[in-house]
Amino acid sequence: MKKLLIAISALAASFSAAKADISLSGSAGLGLASGQGSNSTVVNGATVSFALSSDLGNGVVVSTSGGLSLDSDAAVASAQAVVTGLHTLSFATGGSTVTVGQDVDLAGDGVGELGAVSSDLNDLGGYGTGTVGAGLANEDGYGLGLTTAVGAATFTGSYIMDNAATPNNNATTDGTVTATGFQVSMPLGAMTIVAGYAQDDVAATGGTTTGIEASLALGGGTLSVGTFDTNKNLSVADTRGYGAKFATTMGSASVSVGYRNREDTTNSRTSTLTSASISQSIGAGASVFLDIANYSGYTTASSDKGTNVAIGTTFTF
Repeated sequence: MKKLLIAISALAASFSAAKADISLSGSAGLGLASGQGSNSTVVNGATVSFALSSDLGNGVVVSTSGGLSLDSDAAVASAQAVVTGLHTLSFATGGSTVTVGQDVDLAGDGVGELGAVSSDLNDLGGYGTGTVGAGLANEDGYGLGLTTAVGAATFTGSYIMDNAATPNNNATTDGTVTATGFQVSMPLGAMTIVAGYAQDDVAATGGTTTGIEASLALGGGTLSVGTFDTNKNLSVADTRGYGAKFATTMGSASVSVGYRNREDTTNSRTSTLTSASISQSIGAGASVFLDIANYSGYTTASSDKGTNVAIGTTFTF
């Protein structure tokens, strides 16, 4: 994405021996999704993003980001752009980064859940809404995150003080809706191994999840395989599964294919997803894409098994 860098001398002067930058970028998209039913869904939207950073001159770089966004690959009923970000600060120093705020990802959750390579726009096709779910329900929230190098490995850990679904720029320390997790990424010969663990304290939908995945260069692309196991609290269904994806280039186009198998071990239900995505640049900052996703196995209705197709174009500014 092309960046427009704006030097803000007044902002820089507010920090002792600091170097401050604000970068401005934008993107837009237009697409169509089709699948279940006789009609298709047309969606368009755009985003303006601001990235703010300041080198404090003592080895610490502070950064945050925000913007205005109208989703270009999901249905938004009000069709109004909303303010995003501005609620999370990152402090980078000495090969480590500490993140504080609302948008802290739950480390470890999602490790091993591979196989879905199509965009969110593809979901508007309608098929697959009743497939077996995976992972923990709450994947981020207000908390603390740490990423640091440990020898050749990279360690990421997080503590979420409030993993409620509603985004806030604050959290109480009462410990009623917390989550913790970690993951480690380690090079091992030609492969990279990632292992993760996460736990969520929410009584009804929380639980624990573990996962492992490996990736390696193969045949001019990258092959990734993984598996996960999630155990939910109370009577919510437990899930486990495995998946794989392969990403490569064909000429100037980017191509990805994936397969995922998920099992609801509580109710003995299994669903599968086979997906593919291709993206082709058509000029400076513009590209077109085609996504296909086929759902089979368990769904809430037999008519929910089928194939979604999405096509569209994206622009960067």
